[in-house]
Amino acid sequence: MNTVMNHNRRELFTKFAPAVAIGALAVPMIMSPAAALAGASGVTLIEPFRLQDSRTKEADKYDTTAADDLFVEALEGHQGVLLNVTVTQTEGSGFFLICKEHQTPARTSTINWWGVGQTLANLAVVNVAGEPGIHIQGGGSGRAHLIIDVLGFIN
Repeated sequence: MNTVMNHNRRELFTKFAPAVAIGALAVPMIMSPAAALAGASGVTLIEPFRLQDSRTKEADKYDTTAADDLFVEALEGHQGVLLNVTVTQTEGSGFFLICKEHQTPARTSTINWWGVGQTLANLAVVNVAGEPGIHIQGGGSGRAHLIIDVLGFIN
């Protein structure tokens, strides 16, 4: 009975699960973003490269009042970019959001932290609309080192 009940729940959940739109692709939220994007046409996974690492490029951690623009030639001509965003050596609590350069930042964060000494990572899909820049905006009351790796592009 439990096997049948669990199967029926899974079937109902899959059938009525909300979907996330990534370009023209509608992805059920129960599917991992990486799995969904890997199967999409127009997504190119690449050998990851480090875009930003405040541990090596800056003496201090980003605080949550940070506002930084990064120019990345590799982003030019692509509609979106797949990023692995990591915070480490956190202090206090805060968040970072990453969006297209020269765009009003969204009301949702890309990554959050809530305590001291955390290391957290998040997969982010950022619309760059063919421009070679991204914007980093901080918020909250803490500080953290920020590491951004590029995993692929969406065309």
